[in-house]
Amino acid sequence: MREDSGIVSPMNRVTSLTFLFLLSVIISTIPLAIAGHVTLEGFTDSRVFSAEEVEISPDMRILEKIEREVFILTNRERENWNAARDPGKKALPILKLDVHLRRIARTHSVDMIQREYFNHVSPEGITPHERIAHFHRTLISVSTGEIIWKETGLPPESYDELAELIVLTWMESPGHRDRILSPDYTHMGAGVLTLGNVIMATENFAGVIGYISPPLPKKAAQGRRLQMSVTDVVPGTGIPERFDLLPMGAEDAHGDPIRLDHARLMYPPGTYRFRIHFMDKGMSRWRIFFGPTILIL
Repeated sequence: MREDSGIVSPMNRVTSLTFLFLLSVIISTIPLAIAGHVTLEGFTDSRVFSAEEVEISPDMRILEKIEREVFILTNRERENWNAARDPGKKALPILKLDVHLRRIARTHSVDMIQREYFNHVSPEGITPHERIAHFHRTLISVSTGEIIWKETGLPPESYDELAELIVLTWMESPGHRDRILSPDYTHMGAGVLTLGNVIMATENFAGVIGYISPPLPKKAAQGRRLQMSVTDVVPGTGIPERFDLLPMGAEDAHGDPIRLDHARLMYPPGTYRFRIHFMDKGMSRWRIFFGPTILIL
């Protein structure tokens, strides 16, 4: 019995499982619809994956009920932490569902099952950071994170307690627990799928600052003018006024930031990270947060 989580699950259920794997990651500064297949396009100039597809086989199942329960139990752990926290510590925000993060999580679970690997980084070297930046076309974030889980040979009749097992196992690992209880995150999405006797779960997190509207295109011709704004900005962040593009792998952007209402993409061809500059007038400073990737043609 876990007193700190409110989840009932005998510990010997965890230790008796034959194959149980854990891994966690957090990616700072800085989100795909599964409908038959998902195409992964170029993330950087040195890695182009236009031919790569994640195919969903007919016998693969998305365990939506388990995904919903993982979402609820993850927030329950945060609520329990809030109830037991020291008076001087700030309460953790209750996470909101982000459907794009859920779709990205499902896609990574699909890919790991079908290509038989278990890692945050794909065989081509695509990281969680890059997946979220490529597929979540509206997200402006202060941080993102991912945790994953795999089990082989679990009988279907035990699925009623599967969500409890997943979250309990994560909470027993310090790295996973840190992700679940991170104060930086505001949104999450879980993707749990099964194929044969394999179950794979991915949970993605993001600390949302705001959203780009309309969604940023994945590709754009050099010189194209964009019509965009930033919505749902977190109070206290500042006023979104400018943007620039940071070449993948570089530390400095090309040229000075451009006003959002003059958003013409005068950048050399290549893959970039979109950055939004917020003016914090109270502090008389600029605050910079990352958005999606974009390929300039």
